[in-house]
Formats: sequence, C-alpha cells, structure tokens
Amino acid sequence: MRRRKMTGLSLACCSMLLAACAAPEPQVIYRDRVELLRPPAALMECPDSPEPPAEILRQSTIALYLVELWRAGQECRSRLMAIKAIVDAAGAP
Repeated sequence: MRRRKMTGLSLACCSMLLAACAAPEPQVIYRDRVELLRPPAALMECPDSPEPPAEILRQSTIALYLVELWRAGQECRSRLMAIKAIVDAAGAP
C-alpha cells in the first residue's frame, strides 16, 4: 500500500513539474515593409518632339513631320505602358 501512495505521489509531482516546464505559445510579430519602386531610368525619359520644319514647300514635308511627331509620342506611350506593367506586377494599388 505504501508503494502505491509513493507511486501516486511521484506521478503527481512529475506531472506538476512537467506542466511547469511547458512553454507558452510564441508571440508572432508582423511587420509591414514598404519598398520604393523605381522603374529603370531608361523608361523615365521620353524622346524630344521633333522640330517643326522651317520651310514648308510641300504637303509631304508636313506629313513627314507628323510621322516623326507620332513616333516620338508612340515611344513615350510605350515607355509609360512598361512602367505601368512594372507597377502592376509589384501589386501596387
């Protein structure tokens, strides 16, 4: 009988000691990180608009000027779309 009391007492002591050693749940820390998104420098500049012709002798001169003007604008629009794709890929609002 005495052995049973000792065994019971030993089990009770061991369970209290083991319960005291249990670690609490770890605290999870969340941190927001903000990164500055910089597009490549080559995309940040648009070509200059062409100079208007100094002398207009024919309509073809105006037409060539308009084509050059359109190309400069198209280049700028394509660079803007590349920047938009970079921003959209980064998930920015």
